[in-house]
Amino acid sequence: MKLRALSIFCIAIFAYSSLFTTSLVEAKVYKWVDKNGKVHYSDKPPEKESKDPVVVELQSNKTNVVGNSIHFPDIKVPKPINNPNPERSKSVFLEHVSVELESDNDPNNTVVGQLYHFDKNSFRRGLVGTYDDSEASQTALLCNSKRPIRLRNIQGELAGQNYRTSFNKGFQSNNYPVAGAEKKRFALQKSEASDLSIAAIITELKIARCISSTRRYGNQYHQSSTYMKVKWEVFDNLSRRVVFRTESEGVDDYFKKAPREGRAVESTGFAFKRAAESLLSQQAFVDIVAPSVARSSAFKSKPNPKRSDIKITYGDNQSRFSAKIEKIKQATATIRTVSGHGSGFVISSSGHVLTNYHVVNDNTELLVIINGAEYTAELLIKDPARDVAVLQINAEYDGEHLEISRETAGLGEVIYVIGTPLDEMLDFSITKGIISATRNFQQQNFYQTDAAVNPGNSGGPVFNEYGNVIGVTVAGLFTRDGGSRNINYLIPIADALNAMGIED
Repeated sequence: MKLRALSIFCIAIFAYSSLFTTSLVEAKVYKWVDKNGKVHYSDKPPEKESKDPVVVELQSNKTNVVGNSIHFPDIKVPKPINNPNPERSKSVFLEHVSVELESDNDPNNTVVGQLYHFDKNSFRRGLVGTYDDSEASQTALLCNSKRPIRLRNIQGELAGQNYRTSFNKGFQSNNYPVAGAEKKRFALQKSEASDLSIAAIITELKIARCISSTRRYGNQYHQSSTYMKVKWEVFDNLSRRVVFRTESEGVDDYFKKAPREGRAVESTGFAFKRAAESLLSQQAFVDIVAPSVARSSAFKSKPNPKRSDIKITYGDNQSRFSAKIEKIKQATATIRTVSGHGSGFVISSSGHVLTNYHVVNDNTELLVIINGAEYTAELLIKDPARDVAVLQINAEYDGEHLEISRETAGLGEVIYVIGTPLDEMLDFSITKGIISATRNFQQQNFYQTDAAVNPGNSGGPVFNEYGNVIGVTVAGLFTRDGGSRNINYLIPIADALNAMGIED
């Protein structure tokens, strides 16, 4: 009995294989009834124990076979780089998934693949294959008719949450921490914020599917293939800038294999997971997420040459912040670029302005606004790793400059943050807070503060109660809807000046 079942199964597999390796099907089909009374169809004759087979003519002797009209690249996904030190790694979160295909027409109407059909009646009409209600999972699906899959038809399965599961599995299986992957089980359990947010943009997509449609089994068996090319963008939530861009490919080439149980939409998830694993094979990406001890030096600031031409002034502890407000106002700047604005401050009588590197990047068009006066400036010194930069005002400068504190700030010390948050109309906004903690991220020191900080504050000065600069505003943590968490970070002024090569 087992031998007979095995023989019938082998015939089914052969019929399936023949169907998908020949571009045109032109054959006769045998119909027979086994000793249990079940009807079978196949392009091979049955065993002797079965009743006499009847030859059934095909309704159509030219049936296009799936797979010839859609080419799925033979992509070998490189082996992901396993993370040996997950406790030292940055956590990631798949923030955004979108589909941006090149199309001359309405993108939602773009054809991304073909949907083929298998149904019970096709076999009764004599089409090639075998059919057995009780063994649908072992039966090759006959994909004899097709219709286009348009992007609008699959928008639901391309939702970020569906792909996030595939993404998380790919990362966690290689020991990379994923924010929010662990379910909260307690009311007071904290929500985990990620260090890095990742956006995935699908730029190429090809799909071929054949699904079962029997009344008994519904859409439980399928043969599917999916190819996609994904463009990745990595956003550092601490420095608030995109730190990495790349592309990878993923393919789930399952169409020519035996039907598998489950929903056909799983194929897109498998392809996305492989694209994510391909991302983990890129050393440049891994260096950002999980720099090893051997590679950690790449994240250290490379010291700039000593700059004896930039003369800074250290303040004493005789005056109060409030007494220096007018002088401070005349040396605090708004930095405008073609893409936005940030803050900065003058550190020398020669018109040198300190700010964050991420405010200016490598822009050649820079405008410094000080107390209403506008100056063009050029980038003089930069240290992207420490996220600081010095600009040189192009005109002769005879204005004020700020005094620097010789002492490090202590825990609980009262501080004042000045900058241009959100809009240039809000220049010289002052907020007050304390030093909440000192932190070390990727071997770099930061002050943590509860003083209010918003986009636009980056690069602005932070003062102690004596009106001397103790730090540079650099980053903050926000909720996903943009609300403040009252956790903001400052670069100690000594670290910023050392990175620029500026001494006493």
